[in-house]
Formats: sequence, C-alpha cells, structure tokens
Amino acid sequence: MVGMSWLVLAGLLVLATGPQIACGAPPPSAQETVQAYFHTLARDPLRNLDLLSPRFHRSHGLRPMTQAETERLLEDAEPLETPAEPRDRPARVGSSDEISLDSARMAWLVVQMKPEYRRIASRLEPKWVHTKEAGDRAQVVVRVRGTRGPHFLQRFSLSRATPAAEWRIDRIVQQGVVAENLRSAVVAYPNIEHQRRLRPDAG
Repeated sequence: MVGMSWLVLAGLLVLATGPQIACGAPPPSAQETVQAYFHTLARDPLRNLDLLSPRFHRSHGLRPMTQAETERLLEDAEPLETPAEPRDRPARVGSSDEISLDSARMAWLVVQMKPEYRRIASRLEPKWVHTKEAGDRAQVVVRVRGTRGPHFLQRFSLSRATPAAEWRIDRIVQQGVVAENLRSAVVAYPNIEHQRRLRPDAG
C-alpha cells in the first residue's frame, strides 16, 4: 500500500510539472499568483506545486516526512533564539545531503496532504501590504494572521520567463515569527528551517 501511494504521487508529480494548455486568457499578475498560493495551500497541492519554480524547491530543503514527524513539526516546535528575519539569499542544503529537484517537489506534495496542514491552512488570513512588478521580477508582501498569536509578514519573490509567461514563486521569507504564531508560519511556508526548530527531546 505504501509503495502504491508513492507511485500515485509520482504520477501526479509528472502531471503537475508537464506542459500547461494555454486558454487564451492573460496570465495572472504577481499578486494574483500569491493569492492563488494561499488559496491552494494544502487544499489543491498539485495546483500549488505549479506556482513554484525549480529555484524555490531547491531552497526549501524539505524531505518527505512521516506522520510522527509532522505532528512534532506542528505541535512540538519552538522558535529559534532569534526570530527568523529576511535573508539576502535562500537557505542552502549542504552538498553532502543535497536532494534532487524531484524529491523536493515530492516532499512539498506530501506535506501539503497532511490533514493538520489543511486544517490550519484553511484558517490563515493573508492581507496584502505591498506589490511591486518590474519587468520579469516582482515582490509581494503579505501580512498573515494565523490560528493564534500576532500576525507575521511573508515576502514573496517572483519571476517569469517573458512578459507573456506566468509568474512563478522563487523565494519566500518570513518575518515576525514567534512561539505563538509558529504553527501557522510552518503551514504558510514549510521549509527546512522550521524542521530545525523541533525540540530535540520531543517524542
């Protein structure tokens, strides 16, 4: 059964990353792409996957997690000594344990399918703060209210191949993550840094 599940996920991954059929409508704006990110987050994993660029998947550092690991991530996580702040570059994964692009995409699909993620994602309340498009680059800043605690900022960097192409999310940086809103931040942007916040004594 487990093997079959992975085969099904692999097939869905191929479909999600295959060519898209043009419908004649103009591509969504950068802000609409971010809006779609939150709308599909943990609700429509395949559509969510299609909004993200290869660069994004190479930076989040996720790997497929077991149910127990997911519970620890959502229930037993605590913030770093210093709250996460914007960085000048995406987090890197060491060359010795670098994962392939397909594995990163698979991990993103798997984490989106967790029931607890879906529950929390449905309660996220994003509000737009700032959008700036300049040629084939864009920045979108969103203030996110979660299930508890203060809001936090989520900054999106997007790019597109040509002016007629669809925007893809290259990078996400969060600001204002504290203990009270960490679970919501985990769901709004799952990544390796959140995994590293697990308490070592969590069982």
